[in-house]
Amino acid sequence: MKLINTFKLIVIAILAFSLVSCEEEEQEREITAKEVPQAVLQVFNQAYPGAAIKEYAEEKEDGQTLYEISCVFEGRRIDAIYKPDGTVAAIEEVIAAEQLPNNIHQAIAREFQQFSIQLAEKLQKEGKQFFEVKLLNTKDQKKYELLFSDTGKLIEKEEIKSAEEEEKYEKESEEKEEEEEEEEKGEIRMNIAVPEKIIAAFNAKYAAATNLNWGKESDTEYEAEFKLNGKVMSANFDATGKWLETECILKKEDLPQPIMNTLKLQFGDYQVIKVESLEKPGVPMIFEVQLKKGETVVGLEVDESGMIANKETRTKENEDKFSVSFEDFAEGKDVHMVHYTFEETQEGALPEDFQTGMTGEWKRTEWRVKKVDGNAVLAHVGFWDEDPDGVFPVAWVKNSKARDLRLTVRLFPVNPPASVKGAIHDGTGIIVRFKNPDNYYLLRAVPHETRVRFYKVENGKRSTLAGKNIDVPTGQWHTLQLLARGNSFTAYFNGEELFTHMDNTFAEAGAFGLWCKPNNVTYYDNLTADIIE
Repeated sequence: MKLINTFKLIVIAILAFSLVSCEEEEQEREITAKEVPQAVLQVFNQAYPGAAIKEYAEEKEDGQTLYEISCVFEGRRIDAIYKPDGTVAAIEEVIAAEQLPNNIHQAIAREFQQFSIQLAEKLQKEGKQFFEVKLLNTKDQKKYELLFSDTGKLIEKEEIKSAEEEEKYEKESEEKEEEEEEEEKGEIRMNIAVPEKIIAAFNAKYAAATNLNWGKESDTEYEAEFKLNGKVMSANFDATGKWLETECILKKEDLPQPIMNTLKLQFGDYQVIKVESLEKPGVPMIFEVQLKKGETVVGLEVDESGMIANKETRTKENEDKFSVSFEDFAEGKDVHMVHYTFEETQEGALPEDFQTGMTGEWKRTEWRVKKVDGNAVLAHVGFWDEDPDGVFPVAWVKNSKARDLRLTVRLFPVNPPASVKGAIHDGTGIIVRFKNPDNYYLLRAVPHETRVRFYKVENGKRSTLAGKNIDVPTGQWHTLQLLARGNSFTAYFNGEELFTHMDNTFAEAGAFGLWCKPNNVTYYDNLTADIIE
């Protein structure tokens, strides 16, 4: 893991640059939460309540056993190393370049004038603080790893030359991408503070869980999304720590044989497209099965004996009663997910995967990464006191191309300032089949007008195609989603399906991205595209 490499640099600095042996490095192994001492878990949970766990590991260092927990806490990526009794051995945290002390910035400017900071980390060990910085020269592609004391003194400098070192240099970004690829294509949620009694109840029930992420269903209900034995699961607990239910995504072959017999007997010519199990305390487990034949979709609730407890059918005639999900539509097709967060982008900069422009002509608004409550988001910063007609700032993903996809984003419409007379938040959204800033489809959430609308922007002219009145409060996070399939477009807001509209204006694949009005400020996070190849 990344931390063990950095940890070696600390050891080098403290022990006169002595090397950690390869044999010791090989003694690191991934473990489950059950194998971590309770003293370690207790100290970690107190320091980082509700953190999203990425990995547990056990490692040997100078004959001593250490336990490493990699996590995301309040938008920050942290690796914590503990001794078996819970004593902190080392803490590593990825930070923004702006958070480096000024003396380190000055030291870098003196010796590395042509280099840019690619990654900055804060390291703490035995009461001492260090900073590790990774630099890139964009002209000759030279790369360096530097280790500084908190006074700005350069302790270690290493040029990345070999293939092995190059792999180490790139591992930080690759690690995050691999984690995202492993996540189930579903709702993306912020990590939240979770009461200790709920964490204890979860750990007691699912000690071997990995890829843990917490969310809230309501003010009194918490949901944990995680992986266990290779399966994607979610478990709900109330505020007292009482377990409420667990859902698990299954494959057809995971179904009990009595259910398989029922399906073969009654639905032999149907295709199984989705299977989940639902477990609640004190009641038999229920299996939810969706089947499809032609344009008919059947949803079943079946117990372990194969008895059907509930059945619901969706045909062309009652389509609005039983809507086909993205998973149904994508069944049998290749689906590629791309996911964008902004933790790796320097604050104040535009992510390298994005390009900005504007429908119409006006002065430029800003798209830049900003820290909000400790989490890096992409912010659109406009002008509250001006609202020109026919001008729409856009930020699209460079080199993206998709025709059929599900595009989802979390967005936060900022409250208009009371100091600006007449200021309103007049809309933000997502775009698909983007050809250029004058031609694309748009799904827009409009706080000022309390509605969500679907448009086409053709040759710079915006036309309303469909919409629904719904409250879009400012000052809080929302989820906006658009499912594009052929000439059909379905809009969702905070998980609720709003409407479906048919249009043939833009039939070819195009880019996707974000949209805003020029007279407001909006934050965006977790832009996810599930692309059907």
